[in-house]
Amino acid sequence: MDLSHLNTQPVGGQDWIERLHREIAAAMEHNFEEEIAARERKGRFLEAERLRERGPVDPWKSTRGGPLREGIITVNKLWFGGTGHEHWDPDRVEAFKQRATDFLLEHFPDGQLREVNIDEDEEALHIHFAVAVWVEKVSQNRGTQWLLQPSANRLLANYEYAQDLAGEAFVDLGIHRGERRAEAARQALAAGVEMPEPPRHVPPSDWRREQRRLALADRDRIREASRAEAEATVADGVALAKSVVKKSRKRAIAEAKARKAKADRQVAVAQRDRARADAQAEVARRAKLEAEEARKEAERKVEAAREEAARIAKAAGDRADVIIADATALATVTVRKSRKRAIADARARRAKADRAVAVAERARADFEALAEVARDAAEEDRIRAEDAATAAAEQTRIEEARAAKTRDRVGVVIDGLGALVKEIDKGTLARDPDGRIRANEPDRLEAACPEISPAIELGVRVVDRAKSVHRDARVVRDATMREREALKTDQAALRQGQEQLAEDQKQLERDQNAAEAQTTRAQWMLNRLELLLSRFMRWLKLPGIPNFIRDEGLALLGETVETIADLKEDGLEM
Repeated sequence: MDLSHLNTQPVGGQDWIERLHREIAAAMEHNFEEEIAARERKGRFLEAERLRERGPVDPWKSTRGGPLREGIITVNKLWFGGTGHEHWDPDRVEAFKQRATDFLLEHFPDGQLREVNIDEDEEALHIHFAVAVWVEKVSQNRGTQWLLQPSANRLLANYEYAQDLAGEAFVDLGIHRGERRAEAARQALAAGVEMPEPPRHVPPSDWRREQRRLALADRDRIREASRAEAEATVADGVALAKSVVKKSRKRAIAEAKARKAKADRQVAVAQRDRARADAQAEVARRAKLEAEEARKEAERKVEAAREEAARIAKAAGDRADVIIADATALATVTVRKSRKRAIADARARRAKADRAVAVAERARADFEALAEVARDAAEEDRIRAEDAATAAAEQTRIEEARAAKTRDRVGVVIDGLGALVKEIDKGTLARDPDGRIRANEPDRLEAACPEISPAIELGVRVVDRAKSVHRDARVVRDATMREREALKTDQAALRQGQEQLAEDQKQLERDQNAAEAQTTRAQWMLNRLELLLSRFMRWLKLPGIPNFIRDEGLALLGETVETIADLKEDGLEM
């Protein structure tokens, strides 16, 4: 349809049918008036009156071919260069169009050529033309009549002659006349041999029906092949996807097992380290308890030493007081010396007690220092054990997180493959010119893209092939729908033509019945008139009739006989 604008109409115009209708109407009126005038000139007033009652009639003789002729001028499409306008040679196209137009104007002169349409929107260029041939006929009974008579043109009277002339007109362009089938048939008939089989005309409806059948067969074949190819491709894609899923699942499971085994080993090492740390902590706890017991024992000893020193000091003081009292009581003379000696002894005893207290304090300090060292060592062992347990727990948490991430990744890959299968099934998977994947759920595919990229590529090819198959099927379906619409149009036109043909047949039967009735009545009237003429002749032969009456009667009798002869000659046209 996009080439229909190239079609041209060098002869005719859009209103050529309306102009021809006006010419036919004018010819009908002219012929009607001429026929009445001719009858009146011959004194046939009754016939003229009947013609007025009948009214104008079509200005042509009713034949199977009708009053007009339509023809086509074409040549094999290979002469132009191939099938379709894009393969044609422009010089040959212009030469063919010019030569065909000149040929038609030359052999259908004086306005006989009513329309020329040049169609360039089909497989081969072809020219439609319509011809209306007017002729003028003169007779005494009907006067001057303008009639449409195609056989008045020699080309329309003999189609074989027309093909000969066309072959001569186009021969210098390298186009030759087609096969002379009619001449071959005549020669075979004259020679008494078997005649060649005549070519069978294929009506357009039959041709379209055959083309539709072939198109449907091609559509079914293409659809079946495409379906088989699509099923095979989808099967390959599903198999590949399953293989990828299986391999990815196996690899993920193997990696997860390896990571779990490693995590288990690390957990076992951490548990051993923790047990060792717990053991060390227990040893440190026991050492701390022993140190605490030693400290308490040292404190008890220090306290005992203090009590002993206090007791000794108190005893020494009491003893000193007693000695001093005794010395005071016993010797008043030597008070100073005794007092000095007693004081010196008391001071010596006090110094001895202080030294004992100092020794006890140093022992307690040594015990406290030893206990503090034991506590620090135990605390350091506990901290190291806790650090080792924390590191083992952290490593275990990292391995568990890695295993969970692996499981999540496997789930993402499986989800992406499920989304890929859905996209392939719905046909929504495609790749943009910039290389990005276009789908209804691109996030699910992109999340698993590194692992399933081969499956995505295959899915894109599968969907593209399926879309191509669908486009081919849609083209075939559209062509089929157009053929169906054309078939419906042809069927409607055929029904309309059949209805019109039935109506024309009924009208023809009515006209034939009316004509037979008019013929019967005319024959009756002629017979009646002949009887009257016989009686009139017998009356003229009676004796005693004046001569002038006899002469006038004979004249009337002659005109009547002539009228009857004319009616019989015209074949009772009523």
